[in-house]
Amino acid sequence: MKDINRIYDECVEILENAGIAVTAPRPTLKVNTRATKRWGQSRINHGTGYREINIAKVMLDDNADEYPVHNTMLHEMLHQECPGDNHGGEWKRKADKVTRLTTYNITRCTSYDEYGVHLPTREKPAKYICRCKECGLEIKRERMSRFVEHPENFKHGTCTAGFERIK
Repeated sequence: MKDINRIYDECVEILENAGIAVTAPRPTLKVNTRATKRWGQSRINHGTGYREINIAKVMLDDNADEYPVHNTMLHEMLHQECPGDNHGGEWKRKADKVTRLTTYNITRCTSYDEYGVHLPTREKPAKYICRCKECGLEIKRERMSRFVEHPENFKHGTCTAGFERIK
């Protein structure tokens, strides 16, 4: 597994070479073993001053390319530098500057294909399946819900037809 501390230190140097001073205190760096929908996360508790950056474990795999890891770490470090700014204003200006002056492309979001990362598939058979009466779209669910229990009360947003439970 890649060393998350080394990656952070390399990213500090990348930001400083791009003319962005890293003034935020060094955050706690964590490997997120549960994340499947995001590459990283920046957390700041303004009351206690606690700061954290976590990176998805799949990105830190020895066989994974380092470019996406650096790109993600830079993205999260900019959040540490611009607390509360989300992806607007000062964060966007700094992200655009890094993109202009380096080989990295700091954007609000990226795709799995863009990074060439393949998440392990976890196929569970669907316990319930509801189908649109018009277009045949199937919606699979693992747990009972109002939709599963009474699909006839719901309309498909695209073709406006009702649903029926087939499993």
